[in-house]
Amino acid sequence: MSIRGLRFQTGQDDHIQTASIFASLDAYKYRWYIDNLDTLDQELDSEFNVKFSDGEKLVKELRFHNVHAIFGEFIAFDKNYECTSDEPEVKDWNEFVKSPAKMVVLIVDCYYIDIYLKDLEVLERFSRFISSQGFTPEIIDETDARYKFKVW
Repeated sequence: MSIRGLRFQTGQDDHIQTASIFASLDAYKYRWYIDNLDTLDQELDSEFNVKFSDGEKLVKELRFHNVHAIFGEFIAFDKNYECTSDEPEVKDWNEFVKSPAKMVVLIVDCYYIDIYLKDLEVLERFSRFISSQGFTPEIIDETDARYKFKVW
């Protein structure tokens, strides 16, 4: 079995913040490409409409605004990564594996979170974190039905 990542689902009464998810993934270590971000905070949405953001700023702003992402596509790269185009070529699992990207976080309808990772150590640590929050992580493997890293 080839492990690609994990997914979990929250309920309407669960209050795990988007900032907690990113903090547990050590988001501050990365440079993030952000697309299709939709929250209930228009100021935050416009703040990250720039596409690339430093991880420290991302976690800080998510905590400051105390929001839950409704939708969002997040791709992590090394902090010193410089993209030569407006959008990195990481549209599916095969492109992800070949790319310099380190992880992909997809949030759909607030409740469905998929995380694709290359580093299994980070995956195991994140799985323990999600379990400690009362959620049941599900392994994403080669039978994954997702064919694109898009939330809509």
